This record gives sequence, structure tokens and C-alpha cells, in this order.
Amino acid sequence: MPALPISTVFEPYLGIVVNAQDKILSEMFRGFTSSRISLSPSDNPSAVLPSSSELFYFYREALERCAKLSIRQPLLDLCRVYRKRLKVYAEDVLAASLIK
Repeated sequence: MPALPISTVFEPYLGIVVNAQDKILSEMFRGFTSSRISLSPSDNPSAVLPSSSELFYFYREALERCAKLSIRQPLLDLCRVYRKRLKVYAEDVLAASLIK
């Protein structure tokens, strides 16, 4: 019988981590919306919001940590949280930052 990786012991409890990530992102987004920066595509078409860099760095680090513990349901749940938060980011931060 093949041995199971020790990480399978943690899988039932990784929902706590996923929920915590959702709360952390919520707090981050409050900061992003309170410190809005307006961008004009005509001034600098390749401008990147500092919050975008911060957000994707956070995503990368958290995904790496989660993938070390599980590549099953908890990782999928985390991806769903990120999908939801990216939509909010696009609507509330990015769209609001563009000068019309």
C-alpha cells in the first residue's frame, strides 16, 4: 500500500487558510480604493498601478504556499477566491483609476 503524503492530513483544515486569504484581500482592497491613483492612457499607456504589482505578488506567494500543502480542493477553493477578488479589483480599482 503506497504511503500518503503528510500534507493530506492538513487538507481538511485548509479551508481556514482560504477564508483567511479572502479576509486579507478584503483589507488590501480597502486600502487600494482609499488611495486611488488616476491614470490617463494618453500620458503613459504602459503605466502599472502599484496595487496591481502588490496584488499579483501576494497571489503568487499565497498560491505557492498553498500548493506546497495541497494541489486538490483547497487550491481550487483558493483560486475561486482569487477569481472573485480579481473581478472586484477590476471593477472597483482599475476602472475607477482610469480617467475618462
